[in-house]
Amino acid sequence: MSSTRPADEARFVEADLLPEMVHERCFCEAGSREFVEFESARVAPLRPESHQLRCALYRAELVVRFSGEPRAFRVLVKLLPESAPGQTDAELELAYRGFLNEEIACNKARLRLGAELYPKIYLADMGKYGRPVVVVEDLERAGYYRVADREFSVEEARAVLRSIGSFHGKGMALRQNQFAAFREFTAKFQEITFAEAVEADTRAKYAEFIEQLRYMTARMDDTEVAQTAERVLTSDPYAKCRSATQSVDSAEATATICQGLLLRENLWFRRLNGRTEVRALDWQRVRHGSCGVDLATVLAQCRFYDWKLLLRDYAAAVRREQPTLDAAQLEAGLASPGFPHAFLLLSLADQSELPPLTVLHGAFARGFAERVESPAREPIVLRADGTQ
Repeated sequence: MSSTRPADEARFVEADLLPEMVHERCFCEAGSREFVEFESARVAPLRPESHQLRCALYRAELVVRFSGEPRAFRVLVKLLPESAPGQTDAELELAYRGFLNEEIACNKARLRLGAELYPKIYLADMGKYGRPVVVVEDLERAGYYRVADREFSVEEARAVLRSIGSFHGKGMALRQNQFAAFREFTAKFQEITFAEAVEADTRAKYAEFIEQLRYMTARMDDTEVAQTAERVLTSDPYAKCRSATQSVDSAEATATICQGLLLRENLWFRRLNGRTEVRALDWQRVRHGSCGVDLATVLAQCRFYDWKLLLRDYAAAVRREQPTLDAAQLEAGLASPGFPHAFLLLSLADQSELPPLTVLHGAFARGFAERVESPAREPIVLRADGTQ
């Protein structure tokens, strides 16, 4: 396999990829008939982050003329690297599979499930431009920010769960009403998180993370919850998590299409016109599974005290698209595979901190739906408008 230097890749982006995208009208609004021409581009390399698969990442600013009038675009360009020192064929194959997932998510799932959670997509293609490539809006340059050093605020978490709830609900409705179309997506998704090529590394990171969680759960005041946590964390949680995540039946009520990587490092926020927008940048771990996979990942990065409100927001968003989901189904999805999968994802992101003790208490408590309800401990009844 040939080796491609970063300077060569940057020249490819600047001199070949971006001009060809302009020629193909990738930066035009739908229905536009304006004459377009490429004027210039500046390209700079970026370092991929710990939660990302192998890729070559570039930030670019280009100028496109529309009927003679210049307009600037700021984009991120992600390429499948042809080779790199120390990189194995198995790692490249896994990266290729990640690009396949992202191409499906950006070009097909987005049309069916809504674009609310996506950045602006200019290109997601597997081969037309010589290699897999994804080009999206540069969210940081567009005024978005990430949460790097704290838990999500209530407002940020609500924005995520409203968006992902709508996404999940549309997936559930698609599964129920157009199962053939649903299966067309899910049958093509590639396994990333539990792929054999990264199992040893994933197991090692997860094991270290679990040991830290065990230390924290030993400090819990609630003995019953601490004992439950100890049983879960000492019985090969990686294997159990993998089995539970991969064995979700399409007929299960919580089965849907999951974003798969709702970590702080992958979520971008912007306040606009009095509301908080949220975008998920990387879609390479998109998967078929229980909605608890995404839901628990967000909850694990929030204060436990806010979960009742967040669950109501999420359930209301789901039920606007698919009215049949109830609290018991949510609780089952959170218990397995939700929180075990969430903790695994947190172990893969080097910048993520351990969840606070209150989150662990909620994650391992029995009767979760009751514990976030009123002191009367009556089951939650969630209506489409979020009321009880």
